[in-house]
Amino acid sequence: MSRARNLADLLDANGDVASGALDNVAGLPDAIDVNASAPADSLNINSSGQLMLGVTTPASTYGDAAFTIGTATGANTKYAVALNKAGGYGESFIGNYYTNVPDYGLAFTVGNSGNVMKFNYSGNLTVPGGIYLGGTGAANHLDDYEEGYWLPYISGSVSGSVTSFTERLGWYVKVGGVCHVSFYLANPGANGGTSGAWYISGLPFTSKSLTSQGYGTNYYSNGPITYNRGLSYSGSYLTLAVGNGWNYALISQHYNNGAETQNITNTSMASNLLMKGSVSYPVD
Repeated sequence: MSRARNLADLLDANGDVASGALDNVAGLPDAIDVNASAPADSLNINSSGQLMLGVTTPASTYGDAAFTIGTATGANTKYAVALNKAGGYGESFIGNYYTNVPDYGLAFTVGNSGNVMKFNYSGNLTVPGGIYLGGTGAANHLDDYEEGYWLPYISGSVSGSVTSFTERLGWYVKVGGVCHVSFYLANPGANGGTSGAWYISGLPFTSKSLTSQGYGTNYYSNGPITYNRGLSYSGSYLTLAVGNGWNYALISQHYNNGAETQNITNTSMASNLLMKGSVSYPVD
């Protein structure tokens, strides 16, 4: 049996591990190498005192990093650190991933859930399950954010729709269970009009169906028509209302003298009609 080497044999005059002292030590040929010349699956220390595990050179971006852990190559996630809670109460993993440039970076996961939180090269954080804000109840869980465009048009509750506007644009932001939309419509030109109440149709999401608490609550989201041209009506101002399970907003006219609210039911539509508005409504 080989005799263990004396500690004094491994140190230089300054008390540091001497260069080459651990090279090819019996029992450690693939484990530790002070000169960073051992195989890449070893623990290596270079002449600057930098520690490397699984690689023989420090990380290139920040070359003065004290500790570098290398993982296998490949276009998927490789975990370098495993955190195992004593008693078998769970494992967590930290590693890196690569999909393409610039979609690569740091990855975190717990157990074998498959839910991987990623922080990429561009500074973007991906959280697949959502986050809790201000508490841990269902009402505190934010799991969705989206923004984009939609194409609004005017339809009738009975029949007919007009989509021939030379200018039409809708924009939306969805944060959790609320969708905020705005729109602009102008110049439909010659058209066949509609029958019934007027709707702004084409909303990007169908509204959530909530339990009704009376007639008025059927229209639980309201917003203003901020500008219009070419629309004939007798009320004082116009609003939008979104009801249970709708993918459209009802246009209504209101009176400052307290008269009952009425829908816009014009059968003809002016060729130079222009309308702007916005509304926020709940969604699933």
